[in-house]
Amino acid sequence: MNINSANKFVLVSFILVVLFSFNLSIPQLVQNSEAYPSTYVSEIASKNNPFYKSSGPDQIIYDYFPSTEKRESNSNTNDLINELINSLIQEKVAKPEICGDGQDNDGNGQIDEYCNVSNPPEGDDQSPEQEICGDGQDNDGNGQIDENCDVSNPPEGDDQSPEQEICGDGQDNDGNGQIDENCDVSNPPEGDDSPSGDPEQEICGDGQDNDGNGQIDENCDVSDTEQDVSQSSNSNDVQDDSKSDGEKKNLDKFGVTKIYSTKKDGEQWYLNSNPSSDSRFSPQTTMTKNSDGSFKIKSTKVRMGVFTSSGFNPEEIKTLNHNKIALAGYMQSPNDWKDVEITGYVKLNSGDNDNFVWYARGARHTGYGSPPGCEGVAYKGDLFFDGSTRFSKEQWHSGGYDFGEFGKNIGPIKGKWVGLKVIMYNIVQDDKTAVKLELWVDKKNNNDWIKAAEKIDKGGWGNTGAECGGKPDQIITWGGPIASFRWDGATDVDMKKFSVREIAPHI
Repeated sequence: MNINSANKFVLVSFILVVLFSFNLSIPQLVQNSEAYPSTYVSEIASKNNPFYKSSGPDQIIYDYFPSTEKRESNSNTNDLINELINSLIQEKVAKPEICGDGQDNDGNGQIDEYCNVSNPPEGDDQSPEQEICGDGQDNDGNGQIDENCDVSNPPEGDDQSPEQEICGDGQDNDGNGQIDENCDVSNPPEGDDSPSGDPEQEICGDGQDNDGNGQIDENCDVSDTEQDVSQSSNSNDVQDDSKSDGEKKNLDKFGVTKIYSTKKDGEQWYLNSNPSSDSRFSPQTTMTKNSDGSFKIKSTKVRMGVFTSSGFNPEEIKTLNHNKIALAGYMQSPNDWKDVEITGYVKLNSGDNDNFVWYARGARHTGYGSPPGCEGVAYKGDLFFDGSTRFSKEQWHSGGYDFGEFGKNIGPIKGKWVGLKVIMYNIVQDDKTAVKLELWVDKKNNNDWIKAAEKIDKGGWGNTGAECGGKPDQIITWGGPIASFRWDGATDVDMKKFSVREIAPHI
């Protein structure tokens, strides 16, 4: 069939109107106008196909492919249509490729074809960001950081300079991996007030490194350790500056009156504000610090041991024969606790029918009888919960007890702070060595101490001493490595101002 030029124009115009009216894409036109169904059989393809149905491995799956079959048609008409289609593809449908954006803009499967990405077309405002030297970032997106930069000399106008090193703060301020380089940390820069807390002052004679400088009792005369106390929590704990020097020197570190002076170069121990760090203290129970600085203990069986500066070393106890220990004068070390003043304040919050006991001149109170129980020897001062007082003598653990007469009764102590001092020291009586025992109480918590019980052991007290190689009424004239605080039957007790001092009694 011959088609004249007018008819050809009409035909072409009709085709264009149809294409643009139905908003058809050229790829759809190509696919649907010249395609034929073709088949293939594939088990893998069938199972991967979303339309797969389990009809067996020979399921037929239809797909469409552009046909290469030639059909009869007018060649002139076909040429004209093809030309128009190509024109539409290039001018109306295909998007131009944008060089340098890393995208396939024209949809042909290639990125930035025919482009020089290092020289994008004029007018392209999507230029990569310039590299900023010294910020540690890949600003231009080329996979390299700070290329072509001298990071030690960032570009002018860059206000992201590294922070200067601040000497003495223990931080890497300039970020170079070194702390306080080129600094004299012992002399921080002027105006640096970062250290907010002054180190604790050294407490002379307590055997602790209070100021944390690695030295114990430096610059101290431990024979004269009395000084004004500023850390007390109660008004009656603070010393009166109007008192004479002699009166001031009669107070211990906690501001508590001393019955006897501390022996020159003698052993001393004071309860630390952090007891768990004290190697000379073995509380063997949980201590919780109260807001006023005292400690709370909730235990029905309390045994707190205090060692001398020599510590407790059982292997150094060469004998448990009390006769031989008496001849040596000590159980473990020459500086064992012997002539001592043991002090402590307690408040009984709950508990009944027992007592607070301070004691010394022995070691561990374990085992029974000879030989292990022979460490468990002591003189003991008792303050009962009902206010009664007395001394007891333990010749060995745990059956060698003998009890003294009751002293004064200060009345029930429950619910109030009460101070207890147990003092023991050797004396000479009738040319023989005896032991003087004194029990003092501060029943009103006002540092007004009264003697509530007293006893002298000059023999004739006790009859079981032979169990450990001594006389039946063996006088405990020697020192022991452990001084102890003990109580039973109390479920809630507050405690404070505990101390043990080696004394020089006025005899």
